[in-house]
Amino acid sequence: MTDLSRLKVLVSGAGPAGLTMAACLAARGCRPVLIERAPAARTTGYGIDVHENGWDVAARLGVLDAIRAAGMELGPLCYHDLDGRLIVRRDGALLERSARGKLVVLGRDRLVAILEEHLAAAHDLAPERGRSIAALDQDEKGVTTRFEDGQTGRWDLVIAADGIRSRTRDLAFGSKAVGAVLPLGYSVAAWHMPGLDIPGNGFAGFMGIGRQALFYATEAGRTAALFCWRTDDRPPRDPALLVPLLRHLFLENGPAAPLIRSALEGSVDWSRAHVDQVAQSVMPGWSAGRVVLLGDAAHCGSFLSGQGTSMAMAGAWILARELARLNAIHDATAAYEAQLRPVVDRLQRAARRVGPHYLPASRRALLLRRLLLPVLTSAPVFALESRGLMPRSLITDA
Repeated sequence: MTDLSRLKVLVSGAGPAGLTMAACLAARGCRPVLIERAPAARTTGYGIDVHENGWDVAARLGVLDAIRAAGMELGPLCYHDLDGRLIVRRDGALLERSARGKLVVLGRDRLVAILEEHLAAAHDLAPERGRSIAALDQDEKGVTTRFEDGQTGRWDLVIAADGIRSRTRDLAFGSKAVGAVLPLGYSVAAWHMPGLDIPGNGFAGFMGIGRQALFYATEAGRTAALFCWRTDDRPPRDPALLVPLLRHLFLENGPAAPLIRSALEGSVDWSRAHVDQVAQSVMPGWSAGRVVLLGDAAHCGSFLSGQGTSMAMAGAWILARELARLNAIHDATAAYEAQLRPVVDRLQRAARRVGPHYLPASRRALLLRRLLLPVLTSAPVFALESRGLMPRSLITDA
């Protein structure tokens, strides 16, 4: 057993992965330093799913009730053609049943706020915002970091939880990190706006050839919009380029549903939108000496897997447990990867298979998807298909 109170740990990145990691370490007696490049918590992105693994970690940390209270109501799931013609409508409880009753959908910003509040109240810890690693060097006894502000630190372990394009990963792994980001051939733009009329306050999806739009009601009468399309190029973040592109893709190729038109012709705060390629992170190994990868820095599955947050939370719990259980850091990081990697590898493969169905590439593929969707979303078939994307819990206390 390792006395974690003596371990000096730096966690880089204060998203759900880094915050959960800090909470798991603190629960075992360690007081990590948690840094975050962004000066304020991010309010962009789309809703995230907390599935069984994330649920079980949240329960052990004592934040499950708060997460459930912040969750969105799982209203009806309605899929349409881009022009608004209904293809299929299903009860939102279908998702919950397939997740064995352990599913919460909530905004990423709400999860971050809950975890930050827990860290402060339970452990008197808070992220040091506006800080990031500029350089690091390690030897057998530890890691020396130099921060962007010129300060330095010395650590027994550095945990990179700074996302799919992790700067910490690049610094630690060097050439081994080249090609870590694997684009899947799609791009996404997501934002929040004043509430639009969604039937039953549920989820409304619209699909066309190489395009899909999704809307769902969030808290305080607001609506989240997510637009995804096939492309090999990174999407422009400049609204002067992005807005015409989205309008061309979704409004100028035939009739568009009123929800789509309202979203693309209304006022949007693009500074708070999430715009990026849909991609995965694939690394040959998750640790380099005393630096270990966590969450999207190690194994981003893309939003197509629906499991990124839960796997990050599971990884944090497992890594903290192995650090407490084993004497050598490299043994702990190896045990963490050995337990988690088979599951996330399977989820990544499943997400890559989902993409072509989510965004049909041809008129024939779209017609086939339209014909099959009522069958695929029927309760028995959906439950069977979901097994590959809803792994059983890896969380144990031992």
